[in-house]
Amino acid sequence: MLFALVLTLLLTTIGIGVDYVRAKRVQTKLTSLADAAALMAVSREGMGLSAAEASTRARRLLVSQAKYLEDHGLVVDWSAPEGLDIRVTEMAGQSLGREVEVKFAGYNRNLFASLVGAERFYVSGTIKASTSAAPKTDFYMLIDTSPSMLIASTEGDIARLRAATNGCAFACHETSNPRSNLDIARSQNITLRYDVVIEAVQRLMGIAKDASKDSGTTYRAGIYSFDYTFRRIWPQYAQLDNAWVDPDLDQVKAHVADAKPLAYCTGYGRLCDVDDDSQATNFTAAMNGLNAAIPAPGEGTNNASDRPRAVAMLITDGMRDEVSGTNGRTMGPIPVELCDKIKARGILLAVLYTAYLPESATGDWAITRVRDPFLTPKDVISPALTACASPGLFHEVKVHDDLASSASQLFQRALKTARLVN
Repeated sequence: MLFALVLTLLLTTIGIGVDYVRAKRVQTKLTSLADAAALMAVSREGMGLSAAEASTRARRLLVSQAKYLEDHGLVVDWSAPEGLDIRVTEMAGQSLGREVEVKFAGYNRNLFASLVGAERFYVSGTIKASTSAAPKTDFYMLIDTSPSMLIASTEGDIARLRAATNGCAFACHETSNPRSNLDIARSQNITLRYDVVIEAVQRLMGIAKDASKDSGTTYRAGIYSFDYTFRRIWPQYAQLDNAWVDPDLDQVKAHVADAKPLAYCTGYGRLCDVDDDSQATNFTAAMNGLNAAIPAPGEGTNNASDRPRAVAMLITDGMRDEVSGTNGRTMGPIPVELCDKIKARGILLAVLYTAYLPESATGDWAITRVRDPFLTPKDVISPALTACASPGLFHEVKVHDDLASSASQLFQRALKTARLVN
């Protein structure tokens, strides 16, 4: 009898141990499934979903995968908060991203311990996961296509252009002779600053596309230009339901060259027989037009009510030439107050300054009206553009610099700043 009693107690103890081990294994497997569900919510695919959608997807994944465990004794009320609670929290500001917490609780039915009244062993756990994410960002590329952007891009090409046009190296755009100076530059394979800018912006669209793939976020872009007026290049009004940016960056790249340079009939008139005093770099129209084009920016999260962040990139030689109020023709640096209006709305403003070469100013007019008052001995153009840009987002490109690489560096800084901005 004593042996039978001891044997019974021994077998019961072993049975309880088996049930306990079974419950711990169920808890371990359930923890692994909860971990997988949490990681799904912060994965690249999950970050493309809203917080509510990610939570639903994570719950569905965990419940479906736990079916096998339920068939072997697991009991969880998946509909009750105490059974399964999944919280997906979006973060903004410097920690733009997502935090996920998965809590589960249930019990495992015992096989042996139930003989002594212990019908279940409880299982529970908490899993947390988080990730940092790049914000959705819209890029507004504003390209200066005024005649002064038709300066040759290198010192060698400046000399060639001067020789081919009987001395013109500064803003060679006149078409008063039967053949325009722009045509002459093209026939001589002279690379103009405008050409290099277009190539650089096209390259930026490829960089943005690659960055979008790497970060798993959405980047969109629009192309705009200005000379005597502000122009919307792409997307046009008929496309994308009147949107100002296009998510198809290949399409954007294909339309960058639609930003055509402005050719004047003479040195004083855009239209033949109409003297407009060469007022062809209207920063007031450009910056006000850009400001009107950009809707109120957001944090770039996946929340349905949120909007992408906004980055404007101005590529210009910085020389203003427009009618200003009662002052008539006004030349000089960009009016910084126009930039401040844009930045005050939470829009990042990057400026790529394609610096003037003082030696490109040939002729009495260019020397007395451009070079001497604004470029040398004191440069007043670059300080204004520096103040125009958001902190850290001004870059000057000199004649020997690789403009495309400089544009890429500035673009990458803008991406990083957009990610960190509050």
